[in-house]
Amino acid sequence: MNLLWAAVVLASIKSLFTDTGFDNAYMVAMSFRHLKGDGMFAQMWEPHQTSAFFTDFFMWIYHFFVPSYTGVMIYLQIVGTAFFALIGIPLYRLLKKIAGSDIAQLATMFFIMFRAKQTPFPDFANLQIAFSTLLFLCLVSFVREQQKKRYLCLAAVCLCLEILSYPSCLLAYFPAALILFTKTRERWKNIGLFTGVCALFGGIYVGYFVCKIGARNFLLNLTNIFYSDSHSGEAFVSLWNYFYGLLVAVAWLALGAALAWLLAGGMGKLLGKAVGFFPVYGIVLFLSELAFLFLQKRTGLDWTCTFYIIPAFLMALSCFSYKDMAEPEKTVWLTGNLFALCSFLSTWLLTDLGLITMAAYMVLGGVVSLAALRHRKKQIWAFLLSVCALVTVHRGLVVWGYANKGNVWMVQDVQTIVRSGPSAGVVCDYMTYYQITCDAEDHRQFVSPEDSLLLVGGWLIDSMEFLLTDADISNYSTIDTPVYNERLLDYLEAYPEKRPTVVAVSCFYGQMQVSDTSWIMQWVNENYEAVGDGRYWRYYRAKELE
Repeated sequence: MNLLWAAVVLASIKSLFTDTGFDNAYMVAMSFRHLKGDGMFAQMWEPHQTSAFFTDFFMWIYHFFVPSYTGVMIYLQIVGTAFFALIGIPLYRLLKKIAGSDIAQLATMFFIMFRAKQTPFPDFANLQIAFSTLLFLCLVSFVREQQKKRYLCLAAVCLCLEILSYPSCLLAYFPAALILFTKTRERWKNIGLFTGVCALFGGIYVGYFVCKIGARNFLLNLTNIFYSDSHSGEAFVSLWNYFYGLLVAVAWLALGAALAWLLAGGMGKLLGKAVGFFPVYGIVLFLSELAFLFLQKRTGLDWTCTFYIIPAFLMALSCFSYKDMAEPEKTVWLTGNLFALCSFLSTWLLTDLGLITMAAYMVLGGVVSLAALRHRKKQIWAFLLSVCALVTVHRGLVVWGYANKGNVWMVQDVQTIVRSGPSAGVVCDYMTYYQITCDAEDHRQFVSPEDSLLLVGGWLIDSMEFLLTDADISNYSTIDTPVYNERLLDYLEAYPEKRPTVVAVSCFYGQMQVSDTSWIMQWVNENYEAVGDGRYWRYYRAKELE
């Protein structure tokens, strides 16, 4: 067990530097503009802006002590890692009471290592899981000690923070109310108090913005946010890719089970005694995971997300242990799985990625189900140990985001490290490092601190670009999957101070990456003229009035 904990610590340290990407940069850029003075539901039209409260707070602390935002990405990675580790303490204590120390330790390792995203960064996805887990802990604590109403009030606050992190998590209210109705004595009074605290906090939050910008502008900007968001258009992946990752994961589990059954049977005949299926199955999954990870370069098969199926798999297996559970354990299992399913549905409502990505959001269900599987006695212990080792080794070996480009898949393939700017300390491939360095130099040449900058990229941009210059941000959204349409004109009409003096268009060494026939380029060519090329951007300035 100590060896596995050591691996968890090492994998967590590795993730600080190697596992960060475009969504993380988007969260940093969103908080950056908010802290500079852009108003939520006003100048900011980012679809995830309500989740910025967490990074806002910690970036404010960072900037209070550090004059610039240099190195802020690694700092927030550390904050996210520490946040999940702190949540792991009460989670371990709860699970220890019902499952014992060893199983509780495995479940806590699983929670800390698995995460909804490959990164420890406190973005909207990981915050959803964090506050869902805190809601779960508070609600279960209240069911156990119903005289302590503070747990119920804290549960309501955690639900509000989960909704801010991921608005569709409003769905989590319903399983929370169901648990209060079925598991507490003063059911209606408890539901009323829970609902009242949620309504109070929600009313204060909405009321603040309504009073600040007016009800009409608030509703209008909500509409603008929806229609200018890339998530409201066509899916980010094709129909085949939407299901492909999940089908591969299911095939991996099924073929692994078949191979384990054959091996267990064969070993039983050789040894002259029965060999348990689950210990062999755990080893097969672990070794096949390693094999496919190391074969990614040769096969071209992206194995990065396949293990996301594990929480759902554990949830399904644990159903067979339900009859063996004591009543307190049933409450823990049921509450955790209901909230996990809500996380899946909430993500399905808003995300534009494949189903396998959504399966990762059921991590809380995987945690409580792992603890529940202890009822299968000795056979299951080796299996659960293999599963936790699989997740930890995966986190320790695989690189993601900035580093996972240029045919770089594993930690031994990383090439260099960013040495300046907000991403200082982040490990990446050489070309990402080169572009960050070039862009910082080119922005300084073509953009001044007095300018307002509009960045026009292709289907994906690095939102950290906004922090490479001191210019004001003219984009209505800093999202990494941008959309450019007539809503930009509405935005500039509502906020004329945001009209860009400089437009930077993605251009790779003279080759434009945005079509001249696109709406945004027609608008740029009509109102701006090119003044020079950087290495990755072409810069335009407003035409002088004749």
